[in-house]
Amino acid sequence: MEGLVTLECYPLDLPAGFDALGVYAHFKDYECLTLHQDKGVYGQSLSPRRLREYHTGRLLARQLLAAKVKGSIIADWNLSASNGRKPAVLYKDVLMSTVDVSITHTRDIVAVVVSDRHHVGIDTEPAGRMIKRSIWPRFLAPAEIEWLQTLDPDEVHVRVRELWCMKEAISKVSGLGLAIPFSAIVFSRSNDKWEFEKLPKHEAFVGEWEVPCLQLKEEHLFAVCAHGHLSA
Repeated sequence: MEGLVTLECYPLDLPAGFDALGVYAHFKDYECLTLHQDKGVYGQSLSPRRLREYHTGRLLARQLLAAKVKGSIIADWNLSASNGRKPAVLYKDVLMSTVDVSITHTRDIVAVVVSDRHHVGIDTEPAGRMIKRSIWPRFLAPAEIEWLQTLDPDEVHVRVRELWCMKEAISKVSGLGLAIPFSAIVFSRSNDKWEFEKLPKHEAFVGEWEVPCLQLKEEHLFAVCAHGHLSA
């Protein structure tokens, strides 16, 4: 349907507590696909590559929404043009507050996560990406930088990527983006597990947070985060 049957996607393994479905797909081999009921003009300003990302992400999201909500089909679902923000979800043209979706992309990968219980966010980065030490203070807390300096060099780059990816996912859940400095989100690590050390004092961060789930697939790192509960 609308090219979706030709789109090969691969599942992300998410904790049961997230009550979420997540997938990723390669979009580089696909032509620009028709966006279901796209009434906006956002797509007209995008480059061909960005337009493929945009359409592929929404096709994946509609597929997940239909799988997550019993009794629905792909044609029932639509997403508003995001213009850089989390898209709103529409079911038969009615705005839905009982499901949440997050979309991310990097290079030739698009990934989507959908939940009917929590607010969710997803980010992905190439596993080989090197984040320069000179930009660490832009997104890391002093305590995180101090801890990184105690690690072996080979581990440092791995942990820095994980911190960046987790904080990106969290910023998407909050809906605030860069309005909240990433350095205000602080993690610690013990027994090979990440834990929240500190979250910003802002209403968007009130409530229960699940520590982001990290997965490495096809040389890409994925981080998925869940927060709070969706309104009925």
